[in-house]
Amino acid sequence: MDDVVASNVVIRQAGARSVKAREVAVRQSGVGRVEADTVSVTQAGAGAIVTRIAQVTDSAVGVLIAREVQGQNIRVLFGVREALAFGAAAGLALALVLGLRRR
Repeated sequence: MDDVVASNVVIRQAGARSVKAREVAVRQSGVGRVEADTVSVTQAGAGAIVTRIAQVTDSAVGVLIAREVQGQNIRVLFGVREALAFGAAAGLALALVLGLRRR
C-alpha cells in the first residue's frame, strides 16, 4: 500500500507508507507514518506516530507523539528525552557554525 486516508484502517501482515485516519490498527505490519486519533500497534513497526491515544504492544516505533500511551514491551527510538537532547545538540551545532561563519 502507498498512502491510506480513511475513517478506520486495519493493516495486517502488510505495509503502508502513510496512514491518516480516525482509528488505526496495525498488526504484524510496518507503517512509515500514522496520523490518527487512536492507534493500536501490535507486533509491528512504525516510523512515526502522531496521535491522541496510542496502544503499543511488542512493537518498535521511531518517533511517538501521543497524549496518552498504553503498552507493553515498547521500543521507542526517539522519545521526549531524545528529542530534547537532539534539539539542544542541533542548536549548539548551529550556533557554532553560524559563529564561525561570522569571523
